Amino acid sequence: MKRSTKWFIIALIVVVIIMLLRARAIAPAGIVSALLALPLIAERLIRWYLRYQLFRQFHRQFRQSWQQAKRGDASGAKAQSHHGLSYKEALTLLNLPPNPTKEQVKKAYIAQMKIHHPDVGGSTEMAEKINNAKDIILQNMQQKP
Repeated sequence: MKRSTKWFIIALIVVVIIMLLRARAIAPAGIVSALLALPLIAERLIRWYLRYQLFRQFHRQFRQSWQQAKRGDASGAKAQSHHGLSYKEALTLLNLPPNPTKEQVKKAYIAQMKIHHPDVGGSTEMAEKINNAKDIILQNMQQKP
């Protein structure tokens, strides 16, 4: 989750507390305990938001797989799982030479994930592309004699 989203949630909680104070729904003495509970409340909201996003992603993938299964489109599921990346695009994405070793693939994968992982501010989509690029390259290496 981006830092801006976390700060938005915290700001939203502060606004709610101020609104409750103005409506006299909580006593001014209760504001101290409410502010002390703010990090805990924010943490729970952030966890809920992350679970919700994960559920939405799972539901979207499940629905697409279900629709493809109803159509009998098995090749569509396989192409989607790799984001339509070719072997050359996978090499370019990981900044690898034409015939990399497994060790080179592993080092390049780790380097790219340190930059693009969602936990360090990257996007989930880019992390998935990097994972798929690594899988494509390793599958290609196994298929070659």
